[in-house]
Amino acid sequence: EAIKHQTDYCNSGYIHGLFEAYFESKDGGTLEIDTLCTNYAESGRPFDSWQCYHGVGHGFMYQHSGNLNKALDSCSKLRSTEVVNYCNNGVFMELFNNEVLAEESSFINYKNPLLSCEEVSTGKSHCQFYVPSYLTQNMNYTHEETMDLCNQLPLKESYACVKGAAAESAKRNQGNLDEVIRLCDQTLSLGKKEACLTGIIGITINQTASVEQALALCEVMPAHFKSTCLATVESYRPMFKTQ
Repeated sequence: EAIKHQTDYCNSGYIHGLFEAYFESKDGGTLEIDTLCTNYAESGRPFDSWQCYHGVGHGFMYQHSGNLNKALDSCSKLRSTEVVNYCNNGVFMELFNNEVLAEESSFINYKNPLLSCEEVSTGKSHCQFYVPSYLTQNMNYTHEETMDLCNQLPLKESYACVKGAAAESAKRNQGNLDEVIRLCDQTLSLGKKEACLTGIIGITINQTASVEQALALCEVMPAHFKSTCLATVESYRPMFKTQ
């Protein structure tokens, strides 16, 4: 019944919380998740499917008290590679969230959280994307310091980390995105600037559930970012089309 109150508001926060509460409850795990998410996305919008399975990833972490491996294993049993990927994304977001579940500590390198992803074999890019959230929320790094740490990683790892650092900064500064854009433009190489920009665009679309809001952001981008901004936004448009 609760899932019928469908809302995109604030990065799908409603469905995150719903699945967290459900999977932590005594009844957690008795529903047929694939059927539930198919019904949730009955409009045919891939964005709705993304929201649902991403929320399920959060829920699996609650079901398994923060055990990363068990949560990823639960995701792997879902109906398709695509939705497994959505679920894995939710798992890693929950791992690096501010509230710490019982078993999460064994999967986070507290001396250097960026190393937490080294031993991950499933969803490594999701891990690298969300670890900046832990640095800023739990270790009081500034967004600038976090971006600098991501920039120092080996090239392949740094792209996902830079994108995640930009997304985290944009999430916390939706009313002042000019400063986040400047953060992308400061010391990053061209490819990393684009990764940074896609992080801003992605989180803006998730926060607002709107391609049009992101297009409006492109209009105020520095000239050298506009083409990348527009192309990135358009790449999200199919997620909002009914099938």
